[in-house]
Amino acid sequence: MLAGRIERLNDQGAIIAVLLDLLAAALTCLVAAFAVRAVRRGERLDKSRIEELEQFAGRVAHDVLGPLSSVSMALGLVAKSAEQERPRELAQRGLMSLARVERIVHDLLEFARSGAHPEDGARCDVAPVLTGVLEELWSDAERARIDLVVEPFRDATVTCGVGILTSVVENLVRNAIKYMGTPSSAG
Repeated sequence: MLAGRIERLNDQGAIIAVLLDLLAAALTCLVAAFAVRAVRRGERLDKSRIEELEQFAGRVAHDVLGPLSSVSMALGLVAKSAEQERPRELAQRGLMSLARVERIVHDLLEFARSGAHPEDGARCDVAPVLTGVLEELWSDAERARIDLVVEPFRDATVTCGVGILTSVVENLVRNAIKYMGTPSSAG
């Protein structure tokens, strides 16, 4: 009976992790769409639009981060109490995904507060973000029979928060995995 319960929790944790990843991607796309729209029009965001964007971002952040705390607590309990290695690993993976979603939401909120411009002095090292995204998406790539490879490169930083860069890179890699197809159909 306990094994069945652990397996159900394991399955629920995996589903929650996937749903949170999808939620993060959707929120990222939504905020990015607002920013891109403003940039494409060549508009400067006036004070009222900046305030609206801040309020919207604040509501979204609150609505996303609130439920995440209870999910995080539940996954933490599963990670600590699971007797089998696999449920513990999945719970830990879910906790890492939650931490990444929280980082993305906080960075998007900061981005919105800054009027859709990077925060002054915001810098992010590229290598750790790439490593984290590849670790997170490795199993998805394996299931799709795709090798994820990062060619060596010099240390690089970009002008944005970790969450923003993570969101961009993760979306690119997810789309690459999704649209590559099987090795026999890719040319």
